[in-house]
Amino acid sequence: PPTGTLSVTSEPAGAAVTLDGQKLGVTPLVSGELKPGDHTLVATLTGHHAITQPVTIARGQQAKADLAFELLLRDVTIAAKPDGAEVYWDGKDLGVAPVSLPKAAVGKHSVKLTLPDYDDYTSDVNVDYADQPAALSFELSHLAGKLVVVTKPAGAQVLVEGQPRGLSPAAISGLFPGDFEVSASLAGYRVSKQTATVKAHDTATVELDLVPQSGSISVKTVPAGASIKLDGKDRGVTPLVLDSVPPGDHTLRLEVPKLRAWEGKVTVVDGQTTDI
Repeated sequence: PPTGTLSVTSEPAGAAVTLDGQKLGVTPLVSGELKPGDHTLVATLTGHHAITQPVTIARGQQAKADLAFELLLRDVTIAAKPDGAEVYWDGKDLGVAPVSLPKAAVGKHSVKLTLPDYDDYTSDVNVDYADQPAALSFELSHLAGKLVVVTKPAGAQVLVEGQPRGLSPAAISGLFPGDFEVSASLAGYRVSKQTATVKAHDTATVELDLVPQSGSISVKTVPAGASIKLDGKDRGVTPLVLDSVPPGDHTLRLEVPKLRAWEGKVTVVDGQTTDI
């Protein structure tokens, strides 16, 4: 026969093969009829050094080319922010960042970083071939949760661990997992406090019912039976305890028939009883 053929195998398989610039296919392969003589074979495989070699085709014979590819390698450095993360490269523990990985194969790899109190970081990276080392840097995120504070009535100043966090309803994100003291204050109401437990990747909700500030006035007279007016409103007769009185100054008037009325200022303190 005036032609010959060519058999090409490679390790690993799957290499693209050309002969004198013409595509032959992917290894392993057996070519069609080829012109006898000297030819140039080029084989390429992702992540490996290309192979170029001469091939001689003889009439009526099948030439063979067995190719062994060498990996493309590149030094890699891996850094993390913050330092101290454990680094895993394709499942292998490399130690604590920053780490150096000499002669890593070019191509896709998986990287994982772990650090207490931070989310695990997992990613696929692609290492390209170049002379200089590949510098990879990753930033880890704190384990964090969210806290929502709702008050009745709304508009209260919210504090978390003593730090102002806005007016209710308030949503506070980026909190480390753990217990937090939450307080809410609003003019005319008593401060309300509660402990909230925040979990990673979860939302904790705190609902606070604010209690109006108030005190009491205990009124006794001699003789008894005096009518009581507080800020101009009838409240009963003595002896009497006036409850749920807002803190502050009030005008108290006591009247007994045929006797001179008494009127004065009374100061009420939240949570206390003022005796008259």
